[in-house]
Amino acid sequence: MTNPHLLAVGVGTYLTRHIRTLREMRDAVLSGRQPPPPPRDVVARSWSRLQTAGVSPERCENVTLAGCSDLESRRARTPLRAVLRELRNTVTVAIEDANFIFVVADANGVVLWREGARTVCQQADALGFVEGAHWAENSVGTNSVGLAWHYPHRCVVCC
Repeated sequence: MTNPHLLAVGVGTYLTRHIRTLREMRDAVLSGRQPPPPPRDVVARSWSRLQTAGVSPERCENVTLAGCSDLESRRARTPLRAVLRELRNTVTVAIEDANFIFVVADANGVVLWREGARTVCQQADALGFVEGAHWAENSVGTNSVGLAWHYPHRCVVCC
């Protein structure tokens, strides 16, 4: 069972209000003020690690991409390649209807494969969340791919 503190939103959460609250939290933390409601513990720890490391939100907008040969090499080396077909078969039937994105990244946070609903992929493209993107926490800030390396369980980040 998933720890409820690791879920992005609870059942029945009014999403528009939740997004506004998340933005207020982020702005407060970045300006040094106490956020209205504190962020979830996993997010607060990530923000603290990033502040300690001197990673600014402006730096997080500069997504770097692995070159084509580097990406292919990473794909060939990952043990996840062996189960990729099964993973795809399991999730692709629901991707479009569920309006989500499916991502496989390597141990360095490089996005190896990405599939999803067309509209979600277009939004991800605008963020630089594409195949080959370095998406480690210290590269682009708090995100599910980056948090996966800090926590041995499922963690969802909603923005």
